[in-house]
Amino acid sequence: MNIQYLLDQSPNANIIEWYMIPEVSTSDQLWVDIHYDKPQFPSISFRNPQHLHEYRYKELTYVYDRSNDSQRTLSRMIQKELFPEDKPLYVIVLQEETLPTHRFPCSSEVEENDVILRRSFKVNNRIFFIEEEYDEKDKKIYSYYIRYQHAPNVDIEKMQLDLNQFLSKFKF
Repeated sequence: MNIQYLLDQSPNANIIEWYMIPEVSTSDQLWVDIHYDKPQFPSISFRNPQHLHEYRYKELTYVYDRSNDSQRTLSRMIQKELFPEDKPLYVIVLQEETLPTHRFPCSSEVEENDVILRRSFKVNNRIFFIEEEYDEKDKKIYSYYIRYQHAPNVDIEKMQLDLNQFLSKFKF
């Protein structure tokens, strides 16, 4: 989970997300981030719940946050995806850009729509551990991932150290 290596592979990237894959996953499972049972992370207290509606069309995502009535449109271009052989993770490297909300097309062109309860744990100013809860029929689905937000002036060695210290608390 070397941050510098991932950034070197994708020079335009500014976001890295590491999704935790449940041990019950199979190799043919399309959505690798599904947990039907909520895992316990004893040393983590998730905060800042956000009630989100997300709409997707191609690489665009429109996010409406019901908790504070904010709206934003994001362009999320995938730069690299990988499954490390030694860890139960799915890694996605993105170039993410905030766009004006009017850039999102009309609602008839929406490809996907999700209602999400997102909670986060702040590791440092650039690294967050995020829990997302989805309602699917009569089940709750949980997704867990670590999000790193890169900038050109960041001390990557410090970010790597913080990430490694955080991950050392778990089975990674």
